[in-house]
Amino acid sequence: MTTGKSVCSANNPISQSVVLAIEGSSRFCSVAVGTASGSGPSGGFHLLAEVTADLNRTHAERLLPMVEQTLALAGIGEREITHLAAAVGPGSFTGLRIALAAWKGLAFAWNLPLIGVSTLEAIALQCPARDGVIAPMLDAKMGEIFGSACKISETSGTLETLIPEQAVKPDAFAAKLMELNCPVYALGDGLWRYEAIFREQAPRIVCLPAPFGIPRASMVALAAAKRLKSPPDELPDPSRINPVYLRVSQAEAAKIHQGDTAHDRSC
Repeated sequence: MTTGKSVCSANNPISQSVVLAIEGSSRFCSVAVGTASGSGPSGGFHLLAEVTADLNRTHAERLLPMVEQTLALAGIGEREITHLAAAVGPGSFTGLRIALAAWKGLAFAWNLPLIGVSTLEAIALQCPARDGVIAPMLDAKMGEIFGSACKISETSGTLETLIPEQAVKPDAFAAKLMELNCPVYALGDGLWRYEAIFREQAPRIVCLPAPFGIPRASMVALAAAKRLKSPPDELPDPSRINPVYLRVSQAEAAKIHQGDTAHDRSC
């Protein structure tokens, strides 16, 4: 488990938006809270506390205690939170459902807006390099990865998509990265699992080691902070924030094969 805390001084009171974020798209579960001014390329985000743990997908039992621990570390009360942010995927079907359902419940209980953030976008924001393409990857199981490629705009600080999010075979994704013909920084557990393939078939890419690429709630909060420039009434209704799976689960694939209809991708 990792924790972090930054204390607000008298010159930096908690007078801005306070974002509570969740990342549950993998075997890791991460909760973070921080302040956001909604201005500047970084969104003006200041991390107050973060708790990240390898729960091996036991998110349901540990999630709420992690929320309490994070808020206690930050010295933040529930009533001080102004926005919620959650990773919506792609990633683990079970982890995404649990985390997003919990945050939807908080959104309705506390009457707060909920911002959905791509898991791959949040991973890409961890990349320390800014001079090339960033390729975040998650292990999608069944011999595939969830991957995308983007670059960070020098003017706005936002991510510009070059390869859209997709479930794809590692060798096919390596070929797509080679077609970009520029420096590529790759990170995430999809890279770690198939690193041999990427080093052989895409020798120009830079493979970033762990802990770069572990899904973190602070990066979800950072991505959400960039969107706080919009008036609150422009943020989506929490009921409309749903998981993005990119493919059906094994159980749903079996149902489709047997002639049944898969679910509508709602939570």
